[in-house]
Amino acid sequence: MATTVKTQIEAGTGTADLVLQTAATATAANLTLNDPIGATPTGATLTFTNTPTIEDTSATGQTAVVTKFAIRNGADTVCVTGDVGTSTGTSDIALSSTTINAGDKVQVTSLTYTAPV
Repeated sequence: MATTVKTQIEAGTGTADLVLQTAATATAANLTLNDPIGATPTGATLTFTNTPTIEDTSATGQTAVVTKFAIRNGADTVCVTGDVGTSTGTSDIALSSTTINAGDKVQVTSLTYTAPV
């Protein structure tokens, strides 16, 4: 399953993106993923390449907090979705703050996908 997701994310022309969104699906930050996005998955786990750093150096920002994310491929097709919070273990992606203002720099220091088994 993780290999299938990797193939889906790498499909299309251009690069894939990690889009951080509000509950109303407004984009607060759009982080470009590396191409290729990562090595061949190990079992159910895909580890995304973080060199260079996955980041948005000047986020759009929103007045509402970020609550969810989508990973879109180069064809702008959503491949993975999940929730965003500030706590690991309770959110699919944990940020130091779910408030993203216009012009903020947003960086991801580690990103993995674990396929359901």
